[in-house]
Amino acid sequence: MEERIEFIKEYIDCPWHNTIYNLPATDSQIEEFEKAENVIIPDDYKEFLKITNGALLFDGALRLYSVNRDEKYKIDYNYLGEGKLEKELLIVGIHLIYPLCYDSWRKKYLFYDDFEYRFDESYYYSDFYEVIDDFIDWKIH
Repeated sequence: MEERIEFIKEYIDCPWHNTIYNLPATDSQIEEFEKAENVIIPDDYKEFLKITNGALLFDGALRLYSVNRDEKYKIDYNYLGEGKLEKELLIVGIHLIYPLCYDSWRKKYLFYDDFEYRFDESYYYSDFYEVIDDFIDWKIH
C-alpha cells in the first residue's frame, strides 16, 4: 500500500490538484474507533490508515474516510446522514456520489449504486489495493 501512495504522490499529484493526505493513524486509534463506532475495519484498509488516516485523491475524485470520530468523512454505515445501507456494507470512502463500501459478507469492495447494485460480482474489487490500482490506471491513461 505504501508503494501505491508514494507512486500517487510522485507521479500523479500536481500542485494544482486538490489532494490532501492526513497524518497516519496509530493502531490504538484504529482499535478505539472500532470499539466506539462498533465497526470492524478490514486489514487492507487499516494498512492504508496507518499511512494516511483518510485522504482526498485524484483531484478530489476519490475521498477515503478516516478514523477521526469528529470528522464528517469518517468510516461509517450511514451514507451522508441519509440512513443506512445494507448492514454488511461499511462505507470507507466516496467517488463522486458513489460510496466506496466494504462488503463484509463477500469480503470485497464496491462502489455502491442503488440503481445498479444487484449483488453482481462484476461490481466488486477483490481488495483495497485493487481499488487504488484502478484509480491509478484511470489517472495515468
